[in-house]
Amino acid sequence: MRWLTFATEGRASFGYLTSDGEGIVDVGRRGEYADLKAAIAADVLVSLPAALGDQADVKLADIEYLPTIPNPDKILCVGLNYKAHQEETGRGGEAYPTIFVRFAGAQIGHEQPMVRPHESATLDYEGEIIDYDLPKSMEFEVVEAENAVAGDTATGATKDVVTDTGLKVRTPLFVQVGDFIKVNTESGSYITRV
Repeated sequence: MRWLTFATEGRASFGYLTSDGEGIVDVGRRGEYADLKAAIAADVLVSLPAALGDQADVKLADIEYLPTIPNPDKILCVGLNYKAHQEETGRGGEAYPTIFVRFAGAQIGHEQPMVRPHESATLDYEGEIIDYDLPKSMEFEVVEAENAVAGDTATGATKDVVTDTGLKVRTPLFVQVGDFIKVNTESGSYITRV
């Protein structure tokens, strides 16, 4: 049984894939458990499919994946735990694998974009640190923006722009491709052009 946490129609839920792999039984909507973590704690992952059946409530193609367990108490990870990975990284050979932690905020759902901070050229996702303590604001280069019409900039109107990391930000109309903008990392909102 393949379990997942997802969003559909603006609502977070959890469930399992139907046997044809094209739908999801929405356990969060049908059942008494708030989330997958609660269902695991209640030890009902076998009994719920038996009780709820295989009829899809939502199509797999219509959901947005969320982190499987979005509210973990802790995340402990094991690194360098098999020979091929040790050879790939040039590390290992220790008597025990590397144990490290992750934080809930560092998780993303399957097929969801990873936002790379402008200050970093790469992301390392093979058992090393991937989470950042971000400053209150960061600078991004605008790579996509609609052109403003003369006179519109005086109205206080805004538009969406896309940064070099794929982040979409609502900005004043005068912001153009090639500009650098400062963005609040807590809210994702535009602060100023730099």
